Amino acid sequence: MNIPADDSDARRRYLEQHPLLQALPQDGGDAQGGEGPKLASKQGAGRREIKQGGVDAPSTFPPVVDAFAMFLNHLVYLSELTPRAQPTDFLSKPLAAFESSEVPNISIKEYVERVYTYSSMSPACYVIAYCWLKTIAEGGGLQGPAGSNNVGSASRISAFNIHRLAFLALVSAAKFVDDVYYQQGFYASIGGITTQELNFLEREFLYLLDYKLFISTEDFACSLMELELELELSSAR
Repeated sequence: MNIPADDSDARRRYLEQHPLLQALPQDGGDAQGGEGPKLASKQGAGRREIKQGGVDAPSTFPPVVDAFAMFLNHLVYLSELTPRAQPTDFLSKPLAAFESSEVPNISIKEYVERVYTYSSMSPACYVIAYCWLKTIAEGGGLQGPAGSNNVGSASRISAFNIHRLAFLALVSAAKFVDDVYYQQGFYASIGGITTQELNFLEREFLYLLDYKLFISTEDFACSLMELELELELSSAR
């Protein structure tokens, strides 16, 4: 990929035109309006749903949405492939706040498409979320709950926490890079959690990243290429 090297603004504009971030027609017809799927939330938090409110769901999704879902599924697969004993105390389980009592009854792909459908966040948010989740998965220089320094080997992304982690990454990315974003209650209804839980998880997610949210243009470009590779590997299977 030839990226202009002399002008950072030109580099950003170039990356915005990357094919991965452009909406393409989906096969199988349009996804029309109606009631969104019910999502399982934590035990005691009840079940929440969101109606589309008369706005048709998009019949196109940028390829980055599928690539991001493939990345998330890959993380879960690697976690199940290499099981390890989990710590019993909360401070040694930095992802405990994101754990669900059971695996949500919606696939990862459907979930991230749902977020794109109702949130109107830019495709770039999926690249930013990818960067952050990759950092969390690798455990590099992260913070545990309330700033405890023990994420690395103890953190484990699994089918029980991947939905909430992905959702918090996407919502945080929208607030970080998009000019327009929605109120907490609306985002919570999209994610199938309460507003109070979203507020709490947002804080925990920032702790995980030690508030280091900046993504350089170079890292963004590399992440685009990695997500593109996810699609190519998937199509080759």
